[in-house]
Amino acid sequence: THAPWISGILSSSKALQGQRAFIRSSFGYRRGWNFRSNTGFTALGVTKDKSEATDINGVLFRIPHSTLKGFDRREVGYDRVELSREDFELIPQIEGEGDDKRN
Repeated sequence: THAPWISGILSSSKALQGQRAFIRSSFGYRRGWNFRSNTGFTALGVTKDKSEATDINGVLFRIPHSTLKGFDRREVGYDRVELSREDFELIPQIEGEGDDKRN
């Protein structure tokens, strides 16, 4: 699995709920294929660049603070950056979107 840091948070029958959002360009970052791992793959990341900053879409997840250490291990090579509430905007969910229909 690619998400060992969430073990214990999820049960087999319950998915982690996320909220679509975007980081505002005023935060001063842009997305790019700029991360090279020590195992050789290139990944999408973000770079501080106020002159070419763009909105960056993503998904927010609420996780227990106690899981951050494991998340940092999983995401080795990336730097965690704190956002204030003014730095991002939530994207409203479309009715029926994200409904769990696996029952």
